[in-house]
Amino acid sequence: MIVKYTGKNYTLAGKEYIIAPLPLGYLEKNLDKIQKIDEATEQEALTLIIDTVHCSIKRNYPEITRDELVNELLDINNVNDLFATVLGASGFDKGEQEKKLSLPILIGDISMPT
Repeated sequence: MIVKYTGKNYTLAGKEYIIAPLPLGYLEKNLDKIQKIDEATEQEALTLIIDTVHCSIKRNYPEITRDELVNELLDINNVNDLFATVLGASGFDKGEQEKKLSLPILIGDISMPT
């Protein structure tokens, strides 16, 4: 498959994907939420993470629905790492991610991967 956008390689469910940078329009609407994710409720943070990852993935794989993403591809073991990969592909500095995004979602305090 030919992808439209360059990005970072990531394996989900045994398949390699190219994680595209987020479009500027998404960042314009959600940058404040992304930067303040550690202040969000667990449900708000989880929803933002899923929406952000889906926005990135559907740029190169428009056939992947949000439902497929959450029920077939994402799980507790990869959600934070994939979110960090999306942010990295979008130009966020990794050091800044670790400082600003502790991601207290799902089962207590899950920290960003190093």
